[in-house]
Amino acid sequence: DISDSNAQSLLQTLNQELTWLVKFFRRKPSGPLEMVIVADASLWGSEPLPDDVMAVLDAKESLVKTSTKSKAIAYCPASTPLVKSALVETYCLQNFGSVGPLWFRKGMLEFGKYWQVPAQEVMVDASLLRLLSSVKEPASLEEITRTAVVPSESAGDSRLSAAQKRRKANLEARAARELDAQRWALCFLLAGNPNYQKRFQQLAMKLVTGQEVAFEAAFGKISKQLQLELNEFVKHAANGYQVDLTAWNWKHRFQSVGKS
Repeated sequence: DISDSNAQSLLQTLNQELTWLVKFFRRKPSGPLEMVIVADASLWGSEPLPDDVMAVLDAKESLVKTSTKSKAIAYCPASTPLVKSALVETYCLQNFGSVGPLWFRKGMLEFGKYWQVPAQEVMVDASLLRLLSSVKEPASLEEITRTAVVPSESAGDSRLSAAQKRRKANLEARAARELDAQRWALCFLLAGNPNYQKRFQQLAMKLVTGQEVAFEAAFGKISKQLQLELNEFVKHAANGYQVDLTAWNWKHRFQSVGKS
């Protein structure tokens, strides 16, 4: 129920993003990708939307539903970033049946949310950059890609006051948002930095197809190099920053100053 002009503009953007996804995953869509964009749910009286879809749309979020026939359908509010994010999920679910483990799913959906041409240039919402700038110590690769949930309950929690419990919950929620921001940073860096692009593509295919593969195994000896580049990116990320132009030349041989 969006205007024809907005629909055409959005369709052009989604087709460009889909072209990137096909190139990255090296697989064309298994069929048409269906996305329902809703600006005003009250206009859908003749074709009412399911209750679970309405609940998600009311929360200004998107929902991708799958069927037993490997068909995925995305329901999104009329928000270009949310639609672009849902396209990544729809493409992966319909083609591979999965969007991979938690860190990859969150990182890539956020990547899709802000996808643009060129894909290597940062152009994101200020709130994401604020989260990154508030990170005091960048997380390790192991922390970012950890799939197991680490319990936050401690023996002393029962002795906390209500205000202390709220403060603890707020700090944990903030830490979770900062970690998700760094998951975006990791995926963005890996997808655009020529030092890691090829390995990331290979890893991504294994993750979305359900193969058991450890992040450490995929990057092996260059993990320390990756951690350093990621830390620098997290510290200095800003709109206009291009991860392909700031890639470190690890093969270059340096000389001491004053020596020929």
